[in-house]
Amino acid sequence: MKIKNKDILRVKYGEFCPNCYSDKIKHRENSFFCPQCKKTSSRLLIIDDKINYWVDKEDNYWHESVGVVIQNKKEEILLIKLDKFPFGYSIPAGHVNKGENPKIAAKREVLEEVGLNLDNLALVKNEDLTNDSCKRGADHHRWHLYKANIGDETVEVNEESSSYVWIKLAEALKLRLTSPARHFLISLS
Repeated sequence: MKIKNKDILRVKYGEFCPNCYSDKIKHRENSFFCPQCKKTSSRLLIIDDKINYWVDKEDNYWHESVGVVIQNKKEEILLIKLDKFPFGYSIPAGHVNKGENPKIAAKREVLEEVGLNLDNLALVKNEDLTNDSCKRGADHHRWHLYKANIGDETVEVNEESSSYVWIKLAEALKLRLTSPARHFLISLS
């Protein structure tokens, strides 16, 4: 998403219509309605000074993100099913907070999203992805991808997902995956 109205960047936290930048948003189950421009969207433009974000020279809104490919002893990977934008199956992932080390952010996201406390994260790659839309309005992300192996630990998903699955990589690629999950899983195959 491009941010043409730089005034919204002055807030510590704000939720704006991605079409007209109004902050008069009506939350619905899986969408948002803007009474000002009368448009419905599956995501918002969220400015949150707690996360690491920036706007580039072309007005593109960027977030710094982390993701973790978790593999069990059967060489299956863990995917969570997102029932909110961007919908579909994903690896555990999230945004990096300002001043936070990406590896610490990855550990935090895994603990929050699937209840696993992992210490064996190995960095796989750092990569900028465009056309990677998130629920907070960014279409550009600077990713830090990690990998971890686990034994028989118990997975407990939080409210961001409805379920999880352990699945072989080839089978995972047949599912409806989020854009970054598909990109990273293909790069690992």
